[in-house]
Amino acid sequence: MIYGDFYSNLPDKILERISRPNRKLLRLSKYYFRYFGYPDLAGRGRFKRVLKMLDPKKQEKILDAGCGNGIYSNSLSYYFRCESVGVDIDRKRIDLAQDIADYLNLKAKFYKNDLEKLTFPDKTFAKIVCLEVIEHINEDRRLISNFQRLLKNKGDQIDLDLDRITLFCQAEEPADPLHMRIDHHT
Repeated sequence: MIYGDFYSNLPDKILERISRPNRKLLRLSKYYFRYFGYPDLAGRGRFKRVLKMLDPKKQEKILDAGCGNGIYSNSLSYYFRCESVGVDIDRKRIDLAQDIADYLNLKAKFYKNDLEKLTFPDKTFAKIVCLEVIEHINEDRRLISNFQRLLKNKGDQIDLDLDRITLFCQAEEPADPLHMRIDHHT
């Protein structure tokens, strides 16, 4: 598995929106994706760490909070057949992510929404991934509490930022959501 290699299957009209190459380079971008994957070395490293911690299973419903262009959501759906749900505040990125999922017939849905205003029903997701986003949220403790509300029992939530990886596990009845925090420094 090469992170993002499935992008080589996308049509030119979608590839142009990802990398905006000139026409001559567009043909090369398909080969680049096929042999080298998505051109984000830092993202590739994060993806490996996320997979190790997340341990995705077929048919699991996973929320990608702050999904951007959907590379993680679509990867989870493509490689592991997860049911991915991506949320981001940027309409163009959400539209691109959904176009990729639709073209590749992936089980992934994308929604434009503010993470501080998520309205999914309780216990909707088996796992939640939130990569390099929480530091941009004003009410991050409220967001984390909302994530715990959205998790099924014993679900996992992973937040990656540049300084550390933090794993949140929901107990049956957490006394205080902030006490559920376990820091793993890298």
